[in-house]
Amino acid sequence: MWWRRIFIVSVILLLISGVIFRIYDFTHTPAFHVDELAFGYSSFALGKTGADEFGQKFPLILESFGDYKLALYSYFLLPFMAVLGLSDWAVRLPSIIFGFLTIVLVYFFIKEYLGDKKIATLSAFLLLISPWHIIFSRTANEVSMQVFLIMLLFYFWVRHLNTGRNIFRVASLVTLILATISYYSSFVFIPLITLSFIFIYKKKSVRNLITPFVVTIVLLILLFFTQPLQRVSQTSLFQHGQIQALITEALQEEGHAGNLFVARLFHNKIYMSFLLIVKNYFDHFTPDFLFLQGDTNYGRYSIPFSGPLYLWELPFILTGLYLVFVKVIHKKDTKYLLFPVWILLAMIPDALSFMGTNTQRTVIAVPMFEVLTAMGLWQWYVFLKTKNILLRGGIYLLFLSYALYQYLSFMHNYFVHQNVHQPWYRESYGKETVQTINEVSGKYKKTVITGTSPMLFLFYGRIDPQEARRILSNRTVDGMGFNHLAKFENYMFMPIDCPTQGKTGVLYVCQGNKVAYNTNIIKVIRYGDGQPARIFLTFADPTEKISHQLSDRIGYFEETIKDPRIISSSEDRYW
Repeated sequence: MWWRRIFIVSVILLLISGVIFRIYDFTHTPAFHVDELAFGYSSFALGKTGADEFGQKFPLILESFGDYKLALYSYFLLPFMAVLGLSDWAVRLPSIIFGFLTIVLVYFFIKEYLGDKKIATLSAFLLLISPWHIIFSRTANEVSMQVFLIMLLFYFWVRHLNTGRNIFRVASLVTLILATISYYSSFVFIPLITLSFIFIYKKKSVRNLITPFVVTIVLLILLFFTQPLQRVSQTSLFQHGQIQALITEALQEEGHAGNLFVARLFHNKIYMSFLLIVKNYFDHFTPDFLFLQGDTNYGRYSIPFSGPLYLWELPFILTGLYLVFVKVIHKKDTKYLLFPVWILLAMIPDALSFMGTNTQRTVIAVPMFEVLTAMGLWQWYVFLKTKNILLRGGIYLLFLSYALYQYLSFMHNYFVHQNVHQPWYRESYGKETVQTINEVSGKYKKTVITGTSPMLFLFYGRIDPQEARRILSNRTVDGMGFNHLAKFENYMFMPIDCPTQGKTGVLYVCQGNKVAYNTNIIKVIRYGDGQPARIFLTFADPTEKISHQLSDRIGYFEETIKDPRIISSSEDRYW
């Protein structure tokens, strides 16, 4: 039939485009973030010296710029660094590969787990075109690796349980260790999903899973007691002032006449923490988060006008959940429980953070969302097979048209809008800024820079790790545990966007859209939306003739028009 041919051709085109879109322009879209560069530079240092940029030999956790990343992704980068050097390609290519391998793994896992090739094929195809998975497969991050390793772990477990072959048991132990140290959310997710898996497979050789579970717990204990886990405290809801602020507000509202015992009974830290965790948890299941916009306060991985899941998936996910209920309750087939339980557990680590909903920490849920969608899709296909051919063809055509529209809409928003919409979440200006500074800074006595991570200079300047260790030894640490540098060779970092007064003969690299009246703008590097990202300028003596031709979207600090000032060369300050 004509509609069947259209459907098959459309699916084939989707398959081809899904592969192309995952690799197209991946070193430029999205713009690089400093976290990605940090993974790359740490790997570069490890490959050259066997130690990171701070001199730590083969670390399990990277200090980086004070966010203490787990180091596994940097180790996976080593062969790519050896072949491609310290480059954008080397940093992101492993994530692309992990993404494709995960799609293949989902097929083999579902085929082995359910014994159903149709659902396995559909699940893999849906993951291929999933916005959530595409977003993280195109950037250098731990979660693309984490999803791959956890799926590989479960594939080995199921193969071992189904075949009894010890090679899969050994492989699962190795994969379990790697998956656990891949990303911080694994510390919570893997023990919970392991316990759930043991319960679901209670009629099978459950003893085969006890050993890896114990190994996981021991590994976690060793990690917590032997490594600096500052990153956990940096994001933990319990370490943040949000809970105490709520308690303080509630106690103040009690008034001076309030009963202290009653106040403490209803406004204590335990109960307030519980309320916040529950709120955070259920925020992950709102249409806003799943289908409409994704992260609400963390725009680095948000795609404008798009959610991490397609809206058309919603009825099929609900159908998939209904099928799970039927199979578990009526057919006593508990293995289907794994899919919703996996999703429920995947949201717990992020609920313990004060940072709100975050698609990065919850991306491990994506494969199971697609499995439920595949189950629902197939059930509706079977149901419609019995209906009138014209009705069936019309429904197929309408569904395919809307699904294609959403897919193309996501791609349009990703490739056209993302680097333009709220672009300050990524360092799109970074490479050009460093190159420009290196080219022109030699003409000036000093270069003063704002809002630019030293990691940009390390990565794009390809600075030798030994030299980097000397430079980074002068770092300071703020209250949140993040590293800062006041100086970097002949460069200084200032804590303001742009000064209202400065020294002559000094290059200032500013951010924002305001400059002092007595400045000469040398160059402007802009975000994709045309807003200035970095402004290169020098200060001129007010008595000299100044060219007052401002670039687009740049204005003056009003107070400097009437009173332009220069800092004397004898003063020990630059702003």
